[in-house]
Amino acid sequence: MLFNDTRTTFTLLSSTQNRATVHLGARSGRVSVKTPSGTGVSTGSFTVLVPTSTKSVDESVGEEENSSITLSTASAVAAINALKLSFSGALDVDVDAATDAGLYSVVVNGNAVEVESVQYVRATSSVQIGLPEGTLQAGDEIEVSWNNLRDARGRVLSSRSVSVSAR
Repeated sequence: MLFNDTRTTFTLLSSTQNRATVHLGARSGRVSVKTPSGTGVSTGSFTVLVPTSTKSVDESVGEEENSSITLSTASAVAAINALKLSFSGALDVDVDAATDAGLYSVVVNGNAVEVESVQYVRATSSVQIGLPEGTLQAGDEIEVSWNNLRDARGRVLSSRSVSVSAR
């Protein structure tokens, strides 16, 4: 899904409805959605609203408490160009936060690759990361890292990366 040519993460709600996160840098314009049948473009435009104020964190509080949740397993499947990260407990209750593609980076055989999509499956506490078609081959070495990923209580996960081989 793109907002005026800026890639975004989204959650499929139904066959006719998506929930998307508009990322920093998105501009007002048309929405386009790529499907196996082709690309659809909205007839109308959406408008990006810029906040008039921001909240700041009280720096006197000190360092944040880290989460006890850890990565349980990680796998990469070349046939579907996808990675799966399973965690020992629930991630942020705001599903949009866990599915923000900007939180994840992927390096395949030493080359950074684009994160196309991220889905969070609450029932299994797992994150599924989609990569562009043809990105993975069996035996590829993959480094996945995440930044500022939070648990259901808002605490930052202390684990930040994992290495895995594609199968």
